[in-house]
Amino acid sequence: GIDTEKFIPPKADPRLTDGQAPSAEKSKVLRIIYIGRISPVKNIHVLVEALKILKDRAVEFSMDIYGSPVDRREDLLYFGKIKTLTTNYQLPTTFFPSIQNTEVPKLYVDADLSANMTTTGSMDKAIFESMASEVPVIFSNQALEHDFPELFFQEGDPVSLAEKLDWFAKLDGSTRSALGAKCHEFVRVYHSLNMLVEKLSSELGN
Repeated sequence: GIDTEKFIPPKADPRLTDGQAPSAEKSKVLRIIYIGRISPVKNIHVLVEALKILKDRAVEFSMDIYGSPVDRREDLLYFGKIKTLTTNYQLPTTFFPSIQNTEVPKLYVDADLSANMTTTGSMDKAIFESMASEVPVIFSNQALEHDFPELFFQEGDPVSLAEKLDWFAKLDGSTRSALGAKCHEFVRVYHSLNMLVEKLSSELGN
Protein backbone atom coordinates (compact mmCIF):
# COMPACT_ATOMS: atom_id res chain seq x y z
CA GLY A 1 0.00 0.00 0.00
CA ILE A 2 0.98 3.63 -0.56
CA ASP A 3 1.29 6.03 2.37
CA THR A 4 -1.14 8.72 1.21
CA GLU A 5 -0.20 10.89 4.17
CA LYS A 6 3.33 11.15 2.74
CA PHE A 7 2.60 11.09 -0.98
CA ILE A 8 0.08 13.90 -1.21
CA PRO A 9 -0.71 16.78 -3.57
CA PRO A 10 1.77 19.65 -3.00
CA LYS A 11 -1.09 22.03 -2.18
CA ALA A 12 -2.00 19.82 0.78
CA ASP A 13 1.36 20.25 2.54
CA PRO A 14 3.25 23.59 2.46
CA ARG A 15 6.40 21.77 3.63
CA LEU A 16 6.73 20.20 0.19
CA THR A 17 6.95 23.63 -1.43
CA ASP A 18 8.93 25.44 1.29
CA GLY A 19 5.81 27.31 2.30
CA GLN A 20 5.10 28.61 -1.19
CA ALA A 21 1.75 27.91 -2.81
CA PRO A 22 2.24 25.69 -5.89
CA SER A 23 1.46 27.42 -9.17
CA ALA A 24 -1.83 26.45 -10.80
CA GLU A 25 -0.64 27.70 -14.17
CA LYS A 26 0.49 25.33 -16.89
CA SER A 27 4.24 25.49 -17.41
CA LYS A 28 5.47 26.22 -20.91
CA VAL A 29 7.92 23.32 -20.78
CA LEU A 30 6.55 19.83 -20.08
CA ARG A 31 8.42 18.65 -16.97
CA ILE A 32 8.76 14.86 -17.05
CA ILE A 33 10.26 12.79 -14.25
CA TYR A 34 11.40 9.18 -13.89
CA ILE A 35 12.16 7.75 -10.45
CA GLY A 36 13.50 4.23 -10.15
CA ARG A 37 16.40 1.88 -10.60
CA ILE A 38 18.40 2.10 -13.82
CA SER A 39 18.09 -1.36 -15.30
CA PRO A 40 17.12 -3.01 -18.61
CA VAL A 41 13.91 -4.33 -17.01
CA LYS A 42 12.80 -0.73 -16.50
CA ASN A 43 12.87 -0.09 -20.27
CA ILE A 44 14.20 3.45 -19.94
CA HIS A 45 15.51 3.29 -23.50
CA VAL A 46 11.88 3.27 -24.68
CA LEU A 47 11.38 6.61 -22.94
CA VAL A 48 14.57 8.04 -24.45
CA GLU A 49 13.48 7.05 -27.96
CA ALA A 50 10.05 8.59 -27.31
CA LEU A 51 11.69 11.83 -26.16
CA LYS A 52 13.67 11.90 -29.40
CA ILE A 53 10.34 11.84 -31.26
CA LEU A 54 9.04 14.68 -29.07
CA LYS A 55 12.11 16.74 -29.81
CA ASP A 56 11.68 16.15 -33.54
CA ARG A 57 8.12 17.44 -33.17
CA ALA A 58 9.44 20.59 -31.45
CA VAL A 59 7.65 19.81 -28.18
CA GLU A 60 9.34 21.68 -25.33
CA PHE A 61 10.16 19.42 -22.39
CA SER A 62 12.68 18.65 -19.69
CA MET A 63 13.47 15.18 -18.35
CA ASP A 64 14.79 14.43 -14.85
CA ILE A 65 15.93 10.87 -14.19
CA TYR A 66 16.41 9.88 -10.55
CA GLY A 67 18.03 6.50 -10.06
CA SER A 68 21.22 4.49 -10.09
CA PRO A 69 22.20 1.09 -11.46
CA VAL A 70 23.16 -1.69 -9.07
CA ASP A 71 26.79 -2.77 -9.19
CA ARG A 72 26.24 -5.34 -11.89
CA ARG A 73 27.78 -5.36 -15.35
CA GLU A 74 24.47 -5.56 -17.21
CA ASP A 75 22.97 -2.61 -15.35
CA LEU A 76 26.12 -0.49 -15.51
CA LEU A 77 26.39 -1.00 -19.27
CA TYR A 78 22.72 -0.14 -19.66
CA PHE A 79 23.18 3.09 -17.70
CA GLY A 80 26.05 4.01 -20.01
CA LYS A 81 23.86 3.28 -23.03
CA ILE A 82 21.05 5.52 -21.73
CA LYS A 83 23.41 8.43 -21.05
CA THR A 84 25.03 8.05 -24.47
CA LEU A 85 21.65 8.07 -26.21
CA THR A 86 20.47 11.22 -24.42
CA THR A 87 23.75 12.93 -25.32
CA ASN A 88 23.67 11.83 -28.95
CA TYR A 89 20.05 12.94 -29.30
CA GLN A 90 20.83 16.18 -27.44
CA LEU A 91 17.84 15.70 -25.16
CA PRO A 92 17.28 18.10 -22.22
CA THR A 93 17.86 15.38 -19.66
CA THR A 94 19.39 15.59 -16.18
CA PHE A 95 20.54 12.52 -14.26
CA PHE A 96 20.44 12.31 -10.47
CA PRO A 97 21.54 9.45 -8.18
CA SER A 98 19.04 7.43 -6.18
CA ILE A 99 17.60 9.18 -3.15
CA GLN A 100 15.87 8.07 0.05
CA ASN A 101 12.17 7.29 -0.33
CA THR A 102 11.39 9.93 2.32
CA GLU A 103 12.71 12.59 -0.08
CA VAL A 104 10.72 11.40 -3.10
CA PRO A 105 7.49 13.39 -2.43
CA LYS A 106 9.36 16.67 -2.88
CA LEU A 107 10.50 15.61 -6.35
CA TYR A 108 6.94 15.48 -7.63
CA VAL A 109 6.29 19.13 -6.72
CA ASP A 110 7.96 20.45 -9.86
CA ALA A 111 6.85 17.64 -12.17
CA ASP A 112 3.96 17.73 -14.61
CA LEU A 113 4.11 14.08 -15.56
CA SER A 114 6.00 10.89 -14.79
CA ALA A 115 6.73 7.91 -16.99
CA ASN A 116 6.86 4.23 -16.12
CA MET A 117 7.86 1.64 -18.69
CA THR A 118 7.76 -1.54 -16.59
CA THR A 119 5.99 -4.46 -18.21
CA THR A 120 2.68 -6.05 -17.29
CA GLY A 121 3.07 -8.53 -14.46
CA SER A 122 5.32 -6.38 -12.27
CA MET A 123 3.38 -3.59 -10.59
CA ASP A 124 5.83 -0.78 -9.82
CA LYS A 125 4.91 1.18 -6.69
CA ALA A 126 6.41 4.29 -8.31
CA ILE A 127 3.26 4.45 -10.45
CA PHE A 128 1.05 4.81 -7.39
CA GLU A 129 3.42 7.18 -5.58
CA SER A 130 3.27 9.52 -8.56
CA MET A 131 -0.50 9.26 -8.80
CA ALA A 132 -0.92 9.87 -5.06
CA SER A 133 1.08 13.08 -5.52
CA GLU A 134 -1.40 14.15 -8.24
CA VAL A 135 1.25 13.72 -10.93
CA PRO A 136 -0.26 11.64 -13.76
CA VAL A 137 1.95 8.82 -15.00
CA ILE A 138 2.15 7.40 -18.51
CA PHE A 139 2.42 3.61 -18.17
CA SER A 140 2.33 0.38 -20.19
CA ASN A 141 1.09 -1.98 -17.48
CA GLN A 142 -2.12 -3.53 -18.82
CA ALA A 143 -3.44 -4.06 -15.29
CA LEU A 144 -4.25 -0.33 -15.15
CA GLU A 145 -5.39 0.19 -18.73
CA HIS A 146 -9.08 -0.15 -17.86
CA ASP A 147 -8.90 2.52 -15.15
CA PHE A 148 -6.73 4.99 -17.09
CA PRO A 149 -6.89 4.27 -20.83
CA GLU A 150 -5.84 7.86 -21.54
CA LEU A 151 -2.48 7.26 -19.79
CA PHE A 152 -1.76 3.82 -21.28
CA PHE A 153 0.78 3.24 -24.06
CA GLN A 154 1.67 0.06 -25.89
CA GLU A 155 4.40 -1.86 -24.09
CA GLY A 156 7.88 -1.32 -25.54
CA ASP A 157 6.62 1.08 -28.22
CA PRO A 158 8.38 4.50 -28.28
CA VAL A 159 5.95 5.87 -30.87
CA SER A 160 2.95 4.98 -28.70
CA LEU A 161 4.66 6.56 -25.68
CA ALA A 162 5.53 9.69 -27.65
CA GLU A 163 1.89 10.04 -28.71
CA LYS A 164 0.77 10.02 -25.08
CA LEU A 165 3.46 12.50 -24.02
CA ASP A 166 2.54 14.79 -26.91
CA TRP A 167 -1.16 14.49 -26.01
CA PHE A 168 -0.48 15.44 -22.39
CA ALA A 169 1.74 18.36 -23.40
CA LYS A 170 -1.22 19.89 -25.24
CA LEU A 171 -3.64 19.67 -22.28
CA ASP A 172 -4.53 22.90 -20.52
CA GLY A 173 -3.76 23.42 -16.85
CA SER A 174 -7.26 22.69 -15.56
CA THR A 175 -7.49 19.40 -17.48
CA ARG A 176 -4.11 18.34 -16.14
CA SER A 177 -5.21 19.19 -12.59
CA ALA A 178 -8.43 17.23 -12.96
CA LEU A 179 -6.51 14.20 -14.20
CA GLY A 180 -4.08 14.52 -11.30
CA ALA A 181 -6.97 14.63 -8.83
CA LYS A 182 -8.47 11.51 -10.44
CA CYS A 183 -5.12 9.72 -10.02
CA HIS A 184 -4.87 10.68 -6.35
CA GLU A 185 -8.40 9.52 -5.58
CA PHE A 186 -7.77 6.20 -7.34
CA VAL A 187 -4.76 5.48 -5.12
CA ARG A 188 -6.54 6.67 -1.97
CA VAL A 189 -9.50 4.36 -2.58
CA TYR A 190 -7.78 1.27 -3.99
CA HIS A 191 -4.06 1.29 -3.16
CA SER A 192 -3.49 3.29 0.02
CA LEU A 193 -1.89 1.93 3.16
CA ASN A 194 -5.11 2.57 5.08
CA MET A 195 -7.09 0.59 2.52
CA LEU A 196 -4.63 -2.31 2.81
CA VAL A 197 -4.89 -2.30 6.62
CA GLU A 198 -8.69 -2.30 6.44
CA LYS A 199 -8.65 -5.16 3.93
CA LEU A 200 -6.29 -7.25 6.05
CA SER A 201 -8.30 -6.55 9.20
CA SER A 202 -11.47 -7.62 7.40
CA GLU A 203 -9.88 -10.84 6.16
CA LEU A 204 -8.44 -11.66 9.59
CA GLY A 205 -11.83 -11.06 11.16
CA ASN A 206 -13.54 -13.56 8.89
